[in-house]
Amino acid sequence: MNIEIIGTRPHFTFHWPMGIEEYSSVIEVTVPDSGYFQVSKLYIAYGYREAFGSLRRRILVFRNEGDVLAEFVGVDCWEQDKRVATFLRRDGSKQYLRPADSVPSRYKAFSVIHSRSVITGPYAPQCLAAVIAEADLPSLVAVAIAREQGETFRMAQTPPKVKSNTKDASMPPTTSHNRGRDIVQALLDYRSKQKTGGPFAKSKDADEFLRQNPFAFLMAASIDRGALAEAVWEIPFLLKKKLGHLNPQLLSQMSVDQLEEALRSLERKPRFPRQSARTMLSLSKLVFEQFHENVASIWQGREPLRVVQILERIWGIGPGIAHMIVRILIDEFGYNPGREGLSQIDVKPDIHVVRIFYRTGLILERSGSACVEAARQLYPKFPGVLDWPAWEIGRTWCHDHNPECVDCPLYSVCSRIGT
Repeated sequence: MNIEIIGTRPHFTFHWPMGIEEYSSVIEVTVPDSGYFQVSKLYIAYGYREAFGSLRRRILVFRNEGDVLAEFVGVDCWEQDKRVATFLRRDGSKQYLRPADSVPSRYKAFSVIHSRSVITGPYAPQCLAAVIAEADLPSLVAVAIAREQGETFRMAQTPPKVKSNTKDASMPPTTSHNRGRDIVQALLDYRSKQKTGGPFAKSKDADEFLRQNPFAFLMAASIDRGALAEAVWEIPFLLKKKLGHLNPQLLSQMSVDQLEEALRSLERKPRFPRQSARTMLSLSKLVFEQFHENVASIWQGREPLRVVQILERIWGIGPGIAHMIVRILIDEFGYNPGREGLSQIDVKPDIHVVRIFYRTGLILERSGSACVEAARQLYPKFPGVLDWPAWEIGRTWCHDHNPECVDCPLYSVCSRIGT
C-alpha cells in the first residue's frame, strides 16, 4: 500500500463518548482509492493508556472522531520490539475471531497469531490478533481498513496489499538537497522551542555553581566523555565540597595521583578517573600560569578558532569538545564571536549526533568527519548550532536500539536508515 504523509501535529486530544484520551502525535496520511475501499485521508494517533494491567502503547487509525477503523495496543515486549496488536473480529460481527477460526483471506499478508501469545494480563481477550511494527504505517492502515471492512461486511474482490518495494512513509528516500534543508529546519525548530541547552546538571546547586563559576564550567566540559552528561557535569561541584575549594592555583600544585584519588572518592565519578585527573591538572595549570586565573580571558575578544586552539592545549581535549565549549560559551556566558565567527564553530560529532545525521540521511556513513562536513555544508553560517538539538534528540528518542521513531521531532523528515 503506497501511502503518503501530508502532515503531523503534536498533543492531540481524542474525545470518546466515555471520556478523553491524550495522544503525543497524530500523522495525517493520504491513501489511494482502489476497488476494495474508497479512502483519501486517514489519521494515525500515537499515545499510551492503561490496558491489561499495565501502561501500554496506544494507536488509533481513524477518519474522524466518530469513525475509528482500528485500535492497536502495545504487546508485552513492546519496549524491545515496538510491535502493536489489534484484535480481529468475525465478518459482520463484533465478536472476536477465535483461535480455532480460519483466518479471513484479507489478513493473509499479515502476522496473525493467538492474542495471548503477545498480550497477557487482566481481561486480555483470547482471540486472533494481527501484530505489526508500530512504525510500519502502510501495514497499520491496511489492517485497519481490512478490519473495518470485515466488521461492516462490505467485502470486495481484492483485499489491500502491502508492497514491500513501494515508497512509503516508513522509509523515505535518501536525503535530497530539499530533504536536507527540511531536516536542518526541523533541528532548528526543536532548538528554538527549548531552553538554551537545558540544565548542566540534575542538581540545582551544581547547576547554579557551574553557571556562576566559569572555571568549574570549563572543568566539567573538559571531562565530558564516556558517561552520562548530567553526572559528569556535577563532578566540579562535588570536588569543591571534597577539597574545600576549586582554585586553579591550588589544583595545579596537586599530583595526578592525588587528584585521581579525590575523584575516586566522590559519589559521582568520571568514567576514566585518571584521564580526568590529567585533564583537570592541565586545565588548572593553563588557567593559573597563562591566564592568571582570569578564566574569561581565554575567550574574550578572540575569534572562535583561536579559542579552540587554546582549549586544545589542555590534555585530553580535542576539536570536538573544544568546539562544544565555544558554542556553550555563546549560549551561557555571553561570548560574542561576531557573525563571521559563528561560521567557524563546528558540531561535536559524538555518538548521538552522528547517529542522527546518519539515520536522517544527512551522511552516508557513521563518521565524525562526515558529520562535521555535512553541518558545514547544510548550515554554513553556524554549523555548531545543529549540535545540541541533534544530541538531545539522539539520546532522548533516537536510541541505538529500539528508537522511538514516532515520538521523535524529526519523524516526518527522517529517512530512518538502519532502524
